[in-house]
Amino acid sequence: HSFFYIFLTARTLNPEDPDFEIRHRFAAIGDKTMLLNVRRIVQGGVRPALILMAIEDISDRPAVQKELEEKSSMFDALLDSLPEVILFTDVNHVVKKVSRYAKELLKLPPERLMKADETKRIDLLEIHWPNGERLEPDELPLSKAIITGESFTDFEITVKHPDDVPKYFSIAAGPVRDDQGNIVGAVGAWRDITERKRAQESLAIERGRLRATLESIPDEMWIADKQGNIIFRSSGSIQDSLGKCDWPDVASALRELEILNSDGTRRAPEDAMLRRA
Repeated sequence: HSFFYIFLTARTLNPEDPDFEIRHRFAAIGDKTMLLNVRRIVQGGVRPALILMAIEDISDRPAVQKELEEKSSMFDALLDSLPEVILFTDVNHVVKKVSRYAKELLKLPPERLMKADETKRIDLLEIHWPNGERLEPDELPLSKAIITGESFTDFEITVKHPDDVPKYFSIAAGPVRDDQGNIVGAVGAWRDITERKRAQESLAIERGRLRATLESIPDEMWIADKQGNIIFRSSGSIQDSLGKCDWPDVASALRELEILNSDGTRRAPEDAMLRRA
C-alpha cells in the first residue's frame, strides 16, 4: 500500500509522468529498484475512477545501461578509426550514424548526411555510375540490402567533389538484423579507390601508346613472356609473306618457320635467340 499512496502523491504533483521509480528493501529478496506505472481508468465519467497499476523490477537496469554505454563507446572508437566512410541506415533508408572520415573523404560534414534518405544522399553527393549516369534511389547498395536482405560488394560509384573532380568509391553493404532475424537497417562501407582508378587509366593509356608505337615499326617484332607464350607480334614482313600467323608460343613459331643457320643447316628451336633469352 505504501507504493500505491506514494505514487498517487507523485501523480498529483506531475500528472504528465505516469512512471515513478523507487527503491525498497524487501525482507526476503533484499534491496530492489521498482518502476511503478499507474493510469486512471474513467468509466463513463463515473467517480471514483479505477486505477491500473503495474510494477516492474528494474534493479539490473543500471548495470545493463552501463554495459551498453561501454559497448557503444568501443564501437564509436572502432568506427572513428576506420579510414572509410561508414553509414548506418534504418529500415526506412534514413541515415542514423556516420563515421568521422566521411567529412574528409566526401568533403561534407557528417551532420548533413544525418537523417538523409536515398534521394537526398544522391543529391548531396551527386552520386553517379562510373559511366556518368545518375543512380536511382533503389540502386544504392544500402537500399538494395534492406529491400533484398542480401549483401553487396565491389559496387563502384563516383561522387562529385566541390572542386568538380569526381572521386571513385567501392561500396560494400549488407542488412542489419535483430535477434529475431528481422531487417532493421543496413550498414555500408565506402572505400576510396580514386588513386587506383587513376593508375588503371594511366596504365591503359601507356599500353595503348606502346602498342601504337610497336605497330608502327615495319620490322618483325615479337614480345613473349617468360614461359615462351607470344603476347605481342607486330605486323612485320613475316606476316606479309606468310599471311596470318597465330602461333601460341615461340617454340611453335620457330618449328614452323624452319630458321636456318648461316651454313644452311636447320637451327633448333632451343638455339633461337628469343627462345634462349
